[in-house]
Amino acid sequence: MALLHLFKEIIPSSHLHILHCNHGVRTEAHHDAVFVGEQAKLLQIPIHLRIHAGLKQLPSGFQAAAREWRRQEAERLCKLLKLSFIVQGHHREDQLETLLHRILRGTHLSNLQGIKVKQGRWLRPLLGFTKLELRNYLLQYAQIWKEDPSNAESKYTRNYLRHEVIPKLQQVAGGALEQRLQELSLQSLALQEHLQAERENIWTKLCIQDADVLKIRNLELIRLSDLVCWEILHHWLKMNHLNPSFERLQGLAKQVKKSPRTPWCWQIGKGWQVRSKSSQLILEKIVEASTKIPRD
Repeated sequence: MALLHLFKEIIPSSHLHILHCNHGVRTEAHHDAVFVGEQAKLLQIPIHLRIHAGLKQLPSGFQAAAREWRRQEAERLCKLLKLSFIVQGHHREDQLETLLHRILRGTHLSNLQGIKVKQGRWLRPLLGFTKLELRNYLLQYAQIWKEDPSNAESKYTRNYLRHEVIPKLQQVAGGALEQRLQELSLQSLALQEHLQAERENIWTKLCIQDADVLKIRNLELIRLSDLVCWEILHHWLKMNHLNPSFERLQGLAKQVKKSPRTPWCWQIGKGWQVRSKSSQLILEKIVEASTKIPRD
């Protein structure tokens, strides 16, 4: 609500839209939608309600699936209405949780960064404010808001980090946990920019465009340092919408350097494999062998 009221102060209502997503999980979610609808009516801002009926049936990965669904709905609405930006209300505690979550989940050193204030058409202008500061702002102007009760449940990883892990780490860090992680994030960003520059300098030497297939030259790849080699392979795979774990990426790089000239296949995940053929890397779908018994 703080984000909504702040933007109402600086941007005309006719330029704003509200997207409210109901995951179809909590019984009280309908009341939240009604509350947001009432606020939208008071502020004279159009509201767009979306309901997902299938998320509650997921056995696992609910939060990731819900986040992706919300993202898709926001992108779709933005395109439909020809809007300039999608604005989210993430605050400083969200930033801290994101950094810690990425460290624990496992990622490359150059990707240990938090949420960006601007990323494409996505804006997050409240990252510099704490949750307490935003609450005090609403109280100062006698504004009301709703708390999502599921945020208090520690069964979700982010909530567990927020309620159980971060307070203990703050004690160990003497209250400087945010500063320590921010320093790590800045170093990671510098490394990312350096590796990106290295990649751009040698990309054309490494790649072969064969029709619609982008291949990588093995013999050029093995001359690179491990850090640059990982960057090249990661970028190549991301161009094909794949984001393997660092362990799997590191294994692929070792295989390339071990056998740059001989044929081999390396499963990269999500039904894809990297094939080395004629000293070139090719990304291809894994074709499952048919198990049907041929008829006479």
